[in-house]
Amino acid sequence: MNKKKAFTLIELVVTMSLMGILFVISAPSFSDFQSASRLNSAAQILETTFGEAFSSARSRPECFIVESKESDLNKFSLESFGSNCSGSAKISRDFKFGSGVKFREGFKIKFKPPFGDIESKDSGIIEISNSNEDSVSFEVNKKSGLVTRIANQDS
Repeated sequence: MNKKKAFTLIELVVTMSLMGILFVISAPSFSDFQSASRLNSAAQILETTFGEAFSSARSRPECFIVESKESDLNKFSLESFGSNCSGSAKISRDFKFGSGVKFREGFKIKFKPPFGDIESKDSGIIEISNSNEDSVSFEVNKKSGLVTRIANQDS
C-alpha cells in the first residue's frame, strides 16, 4: 500500500475556518492597540517638545512658543523668536499627530528667557485624545515653567 501523506479538503476547510474566526475575534483588539499606540506616541512627542522649549528658553536669549490652533486640532507647532517674543520666527517646526489623535482644544504657551517662565491664557491643562476617547493630559505649571504629563485616562 502506497499512501501519500497530504491534507484532505475537509482538514483544509476546518483550518481555514478556524483562522478566519481567530482573525475576526482579534481585529478589534488590534485596532484598539494601534489607536492607543498612536496616542502614546503623540504624548511622547508633545512632552519632548515642551521639554525642548523649556530648556532652550533657559539656555538662550530666545522665546519659544508651542501652539495648537482651534482650526486644526491634530497638529501643533514650535517656533523660536527673539527675547521679546515678537517679529518673525527664527525657527518653525510643525508636528502632526497620527490618525484619530487630536487636542481637545487649542492652546498657546510661551516659554520666556532667561528662566523658561511660562505665559499662557489657557486653563493650565492640555489634553490629547484618540478616536476611542482615551486621553493623556498635561499640566502647565506657570510658576516653575514645566509642563508635565498627568495621567492616561479612559473615558
